[in-house]
Amino acid sequence: MLIELITMSKIKRMDVRFGEISNMMDKQDAMIASLQERRSQRVSNARRQEKLRFQAMNVDVKIFCMRFIKVSRDEQLTMLIKRINYLPNGKL
Repeated sequence: MLIELITMSKIKRMDVRFGEISNMMDKQDAMIASLQERRSQRVSNARRQEKLRFQAMNVDVKIFCMRFIKVSRDEQLTMLIKRINYLPNGKL
């Protein structure tokens, strides 16, 4: 009888300890899931920001190209007008 009480008491303490361990594991699993979610959000935010930077860079490149083309076209027209002005009687 005494042995049974001691055994039952040990079993109850073990159950309580296993319950505590189980609770700690559940908390740890929840923390890991939260960290993984934050990491995936950071990765998606980084990808989104990289995409926006790339789009902004493309816009800047397009604007630069358009300005360069306009300037070179204006320079070519200016040179053509100067050449025409230097021709005798303005004839080609």
